[in-house]
Amino acid sequence: MSLLGAAVLMLLERRDVIDVPFFYTWIGATIILLGLGVVISGLRGRTSGALGGLAIVATIIALPIAGWSSVDRFDVNLQGRASDSTYTVTSVEDAENGFAFTFGDPVVDLSRLDLSAVGEDPVVVPVDLRAGDLTVIVPSGVPVEAEVRVLAGNATWTVDGERRSVNGVNTRPYTFTTDSVSDGADPVLLLEVDVAAGDVTIREES
Repeated sequence: MSLLGAAVLMLLERRDVIDVPFFYTWIGATIILLGLGVVISGLRGRTSGALGGLAIVATIIALPIAGWSSVDRFDVNLQGRASDSTYTVTSVEDAENGFAFTFGDPVVDLSRLDLSAVGEDPVVVPVDLRAGDLTVIVPSGVPVEAEVRVLAGNATWTVDGERRSVNGVNTRPYTFTTDSVSDGADPVLLLEVDVAAGDVTIREES
């Protein structure tokens, strides 16, 4: 029922039938439905069982995400309410403007980014996703550092022929680096990625 409600909300928002915060509306409705299930079970003389556990888990996940999402992480010029599109960036200015998505499966392609004029300071690219699956493509052979925070979900790093991942519920950022940065080189590209609920994959261009 919860997944069906999410699908209906997504469809209505993409067709501009409603204008509500997708994640908060969905998780709030889910908690209410679970709460009603617990109440009905109690009135029938039964224990809440799995419903009670699910309600607690949903609330634990929702509260920190709501608090985190209420704070502006950064100023961005490119905003996406819902997106399954690929954004290919070629200029440093556009990359540093950042990306912010409410939900969806966006792809941020930085493989064609012109880094020839970058000085001592790295190009900082902020990327924010509230719910969904995010993919960031970085150029091959470039020193890259990524500070990734995923409150609930998974982060996967597939660069320099290796694959690393972290998962679970975490409020602290995790840092990934290319081999060159690990060996002492200064990063040319610095990713600041925040995902509230979902998965993020950072991979090297094919």
